[in-house]
Amino acid sequence: MPLAFGNVREKPLRELWEEMHGALGRPRCGCLAMELWRKKLLADRPALPVPPEGSRAIAAALPKDGPLPGFYRALLGR
Repeated sequence: MPLAFGNVREKPLRELWEEMHGALGRPRCGCLAMELWRKKLLADRPALPVPPEGSRAIAAALPKDGPLPGFYRALLGR
């Protein structure tokens, strides 16, 4: 994952996951790294992973909805 939301040595994993989930939205059918590359959201980044502040800004530019992957649809009985 080219984005970073923090360090588990500094923040509880639960907090990091909740922040990442809130920033990125629901699961995607495709690869997030490829989506970021296609939309050129990583083009001006000198190094990866992108630090948390930049990761939040990039995540804000992504759609938060879309079709759920088949696995999640099956879990939900859809």
